[in-house]
Amino acid sequence: MFGAWVIFESMVTRDIGNVDQYNIDTEYDFIIVGGGTAGSVLAGRLAEVDHFKVLLLEAGGEQTDKIKIPWFHLWLPNSPHDWKFVTEPNYNGALKGFMDQKSWWWRGKAIGGTGAINTMIYMRGNRNDYDYWESLGARGWSYKDCLPYFKKLETITVPQMARNDFQHGVSGPMVVEEARHHTVLRDAFLEAGKGFGFRVGDQNSGYQTGFAPLLFNIRDGHRWSSADAYLRQTRGNLHVALIAHVHRILFRRRTAVGVETDIRGSKMKIYAKREVILAGGVVGSPHLMMLSGIGPRDHLQEMGIPVVYHSPGVGQNLQDHIAAYGLTWLTGASSAGAAYNPFVYTTDPKTYWDWKMTRTGPLAAPIGVEGNAFVATKYANTSWPDIQITFMASHPGFDGGTTYKDFLMISDELYESYFAPTAFTEGFSMYPIVSRPESRGRITLASSDPLVAPRIQPNYLSHPQDTLTLIEGLKIVKAIGDSEAFKRFGAKFYDRPLVPCSHLVPGTDAYWECWVRYLSTSDHHPVGSCKMGRKNDPMAVVSPKFRVYGVRRLRIVDGSTMPQVISGNINTPIIMMAERAADFIKDAHLVR
Repeated sequence: MFGAWVIFESMVTRDIGNVDQYNIDTEYDFIIVGGGTAGSVLAGRLAEVDHFKVLLLEAGGEQTDKIKIPWFHLWLPNSPHDWKFVTEPNYNGALKGFMDQKSWWWRGKAIGGTGAINTMIYMRGNRNDYDYWESLGARGWSYKDCLPYFKKLETITVPQMARNDFQHGVSGPMVVEEARHHTVLRDAFLEAGKGFGFRVGDQNSGYQTGFAPLLFNIRDGHRWSSADAYLRQTRGNLHVALIAHVHRILFRRRTAVGVETDIRGSKMKIYAKREVILAGGVVGSPHLMMLSGIGPRDHLQEMGIPVVYHSPGVGQNLQDHIAAYGLTWLTGASSAGAAYNPFVYTTDPKTYWDWKMTRTGPLAAPIGVEGNAFVATKYANTSWPDIQITFMASHPGFDGGTTYKDFLMISDELYESYFAPTAFTEGFSMYPIVSRPESRGRITLASSDPLVAPRIQPNYLSHPQDTLTLIEGLKIVKAIGDSEAFKRFGAKFYDRPLVPCSHLVPGTDAYWECWVRYLSTSDHHPVGSCKMGRKNDPMAVVSPKFRVYGVRRLRIVDGSTMPQVISGNINTPIIMMAERAADFIKDAHLVR
């Protein structure tokens, strides 16, 4: 595999572009902390105003060639491009089959942020999500308010979707494509959906329930992050500093006036004439807020940090989608085209040549991630389904435990006792995801040292409804995988009992509950740790226009401000939020 990669590296066009600036001034109009999904959008949009002088600070470095190739997304978490966060042990009867009952929390540490290392899935969520935000106090965030910004950000390349100009845009910065490579098993998944009476079609057009091929932020076979979309134009009024770790926000009488940062080993203070904007994400933003004296008073005092403003909601309201992994069906040889066997395709130079010359083949799509469904269990209704299902033309044992096992952080003991017999076989898997989890976690400081990662406690399955919803989701997934659509490929459910649950009768609710407790973990969509809401809500951290309550000239614009996680993958909604925030900020300053 790696010999072929070395050959390939000599073929890659170095077209990523370097956005780093080495001559950083000491004063700007706006300082944006975090060059990830939201920060890249903000920087690009604010710099459209010629007289705005904008600084974007990103703790990570440039994107490498491997980031740009969709197939290699499996190798990006826990790499130099990742913050490598790990949760605290989860002792609520969850994560029992994962190393130390912990979960990786992949957060991007590169320009483009998590959008530079994720699976590139394009998804808006359910229209009811945004109407519910408004009912929680996020005034002006209904679906009808958000739809123009979803359209503004996208260039949809799927012809039948592009013709629906009421719901879709065709001239935005974020390119949206169907995968250029998929297996015949994806078609069987869609056929199975039809067989169960579900609609197969666009899940981003106002009605979500049903089955669909996944859409991706990929352009011409390359990953297309918000950094690619918003930052590649050269603007003299925008400076971007990489390897720039912000240690704290500078205040004068509860007014944010700048930041203290370390840029490539040199400490400096940089001042903002107009605003400081945090875009550090669900972990980074509450971490920096607390380090700077904004957060729960008792916790700050415990850490020896002077209190600037008591904001009890900072780090609270933490939510994440939890998924039950592992259900596997094995198929006949070559039914999946062997597309996701790394020892077949990655040793063949033709794979790399096809990608280089035509941007096609397995490298032009994420490994195995092909289809999606939204379905309602008995606990929900079809207008707002409570389960998302991801279809993968691969399974946890497909690579013999070399990558995917660690990608999920599955324990050695569980892998060997259950998945090892499926090593290097062809097949597929599906996993149900709780769309709107009830469990809530928190982020707290481990130290007042900005270089020490905070404590992340997601509290998975602490609310019983999440377990009940996943049990129903597993039943639905099992029915889909056993359907006639897959039988022509010789699909057979891998029915080896999960060893820790072998005392229970397979297929019963008790067995599935045991499965959930051993094989459910993060689907990597954490949000909510600096919640948006009404001013009279004591747990709200920011206003509906992203202003931080209790201080002046400080905003937070990222996924941490979502009042509730949306039903689906979160990257696109965060871009939408940043597009709206840019307009809020322009309106506030250009009127004057």
